Amino acid sequence: MLHTLNAATVISAIHDTSVNLLNGTYDLAHSVADDGVSVTVTDTATLSGLHTIDINNTTGAVIATTIHDISADFADASGVMTTYANAYVTSGINVHFDDAATVAQVHSIDAANGSGTLSYNLSDSASDLAAALNNTDLSYVSTVQHAGTVHVNNNDHLDVNGDLVVVGGTLAINSDQFVNLLAGNSLLASSDTIVVSGLGTAQGSSLGTLLHDFGGNDHLTLGGSNGFTLDMGSNTHITQIELAGSGNHIVVANGNVDGNGNPVATENFIIDAAQNGGVGLDMGSAILNFTTNDSIQLNSGISALGLSTQVADKAHVTQAGQWAFNGGTLTYYDENYSHSESITVVGTFNTLVLTDGHTFHAN
Repeated sequence: MLHTLNAATVISAIHDTSVNLLNGTYDLAHSVADDGVSVTVTDTATLSGLHTIDINNTTGAVIATTIHDISADFADASGVMTTYANAYVTSGINVHFDDAATVAQVHSIDAANGSGTLSYNLSDSASDLAAALNNTDLSYVSTVQHAGTVHVNNNDHLDVNGDLVVVGGTLAINSDQFVNLLAGNSLLASSDTIVVSGLGTAQGSSLGTLLHDFGGNDHLTLGGSNGFTLDMGSNTHITQIELAGSGNHIVVANGNVDGNGNPVATENFIIDAAQNGGVGLDMGSAILNFTTNDSIQLNSGISALGLSTQVADKAHVTQAGQWAFNGGTLTYYDENYSHSESITVVGTFNTLVLTDGHTFHAN
């Protein structure tokens, strides 16, 4: 409309879409705006688009409603904002990242756009993500918590054609970091795995209850020399729970049932070769709420040829290949440590049945 006005027309402000404002037919420098005209982009614009409008209206202000662009155009990987981002990302401006960004990139833009909305996915190293989840500056914790998806990119690489190959990564965190992650709505990328292996200062050994699915693949590992306590709650996404390290873990399985009384979750508990509890008075790790849908899988390092002989009880498990289940205690001979070990398994089932030398199913 404005391009039809004559040269004597004085315009003080323009509000229009980025498409119209960037259309060469409406060259702001020659057709519709004198110096000092304020321009408001009423829809989304890129940083370079805003800069083009800014050049054309010379000394006039350029105000964006929403800016969308790739992460590198907003800031470098360490969070240093670009010249254009510094110029146009101000308080109240909504920002959308067109590709995955690092924690530092999003954190810088979040500080700059103040009350404006922010939508983004994260792709960062395991160490940077873990550091953000454990930062005393809670704005970094919030950056991870409010992402769409969170990807651990340590294994990502370029192929021979220069195209990015996204590979699943592992996020190794402590109990505080894990609970901080659960407190948000972000989802771990579907190819990624979480390993909890350290005690946080606030949570200690308690990992709380999985009140919602946190994404990732179907695998969660509890490791290290410390034992953890975890309630699977109503979680049905995580189906592989690995009890790793030498600590005694207590896991409350999802024992919920449907209207017909059938278990709603299927969980496989993997006993790592490093597990060495249940010796003497040590009760070992424990799995509670075990159901007929669940299974226990012994790592091959525990028994190279597999278990084969069921004996009466814990006291009779003295040789390779032997196992027993009695009174809620599963005992097996661990060839890795040359002695028997036990874990507690209780729930809504009658007994355990060995199916392949390494895997137990409830019956």
